[in-house]
Amino acid sequence: MAPHPCLLNIQNDVAQTPLHLAALTAQPTILRMLLLAGAEPTVRDRHGNTPLHLSCISGEKQCVRALTEKFGASEIHEAHRQYGHRSNDKSVSSLSYARLPADLEIRNYDGERCVHLAAEAGHIDILRILVSHGADINAREGKSGRTPLHIAIEYCNEDLANFLLDECEKLNLETATYAGLTAYQVASILNKSHMQNILEKRGAETLTPPDSDYDSSDIEDLDDTKMYDRFGDPRYFVSYNGGNPMTVA
Repeated sequence: MAPHPCLLNIQNDVAQTPLHLAALTAQPTILRMLLLAGAEPTVRDRHGNTPLHLSCISGEKQCVRALTEKFGASEIHEAHRQYGHRSNDKSVSSLSYARLPADLEIRNYDGERCVHLAAEAGHIDILRILVSHGADINAREGKSGRTPLHIAIEYCNEDLANFLLDECEKLNLETATYAGLTAYQVASILNKSHMQNILEKRGAETLTPPDSDYDSSDIEDLDDTKMYDRFGDPRYFVSYNGGNPMTVA
């Protein structure tokens, strides 16, 4: 019903667009419809998260697919049929291009890309999708320079580490944080010998951590509130309960 696609990008008081709400309520079909109608997928909410960031946090694989997969010929034809009448509508004519190559590398206001959020949450299937679409698996987040491999070591997530080592051909074992620490050195500092052994067997250099004031307390304390806060003010968090939208006070 929107006479122009720009109306699909109107933000609420916490900077969420309809795409953000569709991602938060895990509705991949609605995400796809909004994208076809011309909604902009790179708009950020007040925490800097795009709809793809939110889907990576929550682990909604179908939503991640809806936000990253190229449109098929039938989808494009249907979009032309439904929305081609709009004046100055460039969205439909550009649907033949691959979707969201830039969105994969957008940082939120904590400096994290989608690969970091998926790694922190342990969503290996989503990381697999992101990597298949060209996401940089060696990307360093903006605050301390951690890569997904550093995150796997800090969380002692062996399954995640094995995925990165086994399936990510472009993985660089020696990428360092802004403090100059490789994943192996982080494992050494945290006394995670098992993770050290895994990295050593895969060819990581067994470097001694540099002399500094750095210790395990410098690694951010991990708790549930951090994950919860990413979605925004809980007063505005939208969820679904039996198909009925509700806000949590």
